[in-house]
Amino acid sequence: MKREAIAPLAGCAVVMMLAVAAAQTSGTGQPGTQKPAEQKPAAKPESNKPKPENQPGAVKNAEDLAASHAGHHEMHKLEGGGVLPAGWRHRFDLPDMKLEDMRFSKEGTSRHVTSGPPGIYYDPAATATGEYTVKTKFTQLAKGEHREGYGPFIGGTTLDGDAQHYVYFLLRQDGQYLIKERVGVNTRGITDWTPHAAINPFGSDGRMTNELAIVVAADAVRFMINGKEVARKARTEVQTDGIVGLRINHQLDLLVDGPTVER
Repeated sequence: MKREAIAPLAGCAVVMMLAVAAAQTSGTGQPGTQKPAEQKPAAKPESNKPKPENQPGAVKNAEDLAASHAGHHEMHKLEGGGVLPAGWRHRFDLPDMKLEDMRFSKEGTSRHVTSGPPGIYYDPAATATGEYTVKTKFTQLAKGEHREGYGPFIGGTTLDGDAQHYVYFLLRQDGQYLIKERVGVNTRGITDWTPHAAINPFGSDGRMTNELAIVVAADAVRFMINGKEVARKARTEVQTDGIVGLRINHQLDLLVDGPTVER
């Protein structure tokens, strides 16, 4: 009788030991459950709330703005990077940003630009004064992780010095455009990011192609996208004489034709 009573108890003990071991293995303290795999939090969607630094007339320190955004973009040395077209120069938004993290290459008649740091690219010999039109065609080859802007600039002076100046006209992948001015260490808002039907969206080929133009007349400066005026400013409001070039922000993959100057 005693042996018959002991056998079931021993069996229960074994079952309990196995249950405890299973719970310890799962790390939950609950028998038979599995610890869920850790998941990275989903990226927060970018806000459409207007930013103070882009408001008309707003003056902000450009290097402070660049530093606040730099942590959102991981830079990598690119194979074949660090070489600009003959005669061209660059200036990034922060002095410690590296040219090897971006790449210019030739693709047919276009320049293929793979950007890392945000900045400007220009040929010091490419200048325009008086009345003229600057045109640049951009093809964004793929949607970026962030909504980064690109476009032409005009009125460039002292671009390698403390008193740098230029006016830039950008668009971005969500169908909006921006006009701002760089004056020394600061930027000045002219037109905040604004949606416009003239901007072509991405096509079925996964590309987004738009031509941006700045038309400088005797009394006005017209900002055009695909032949349609999207903004107009008084000539007295915009400094227009100087170097023309490109302004390209973080981590973009673009085909660029231009800038060209018509007089």
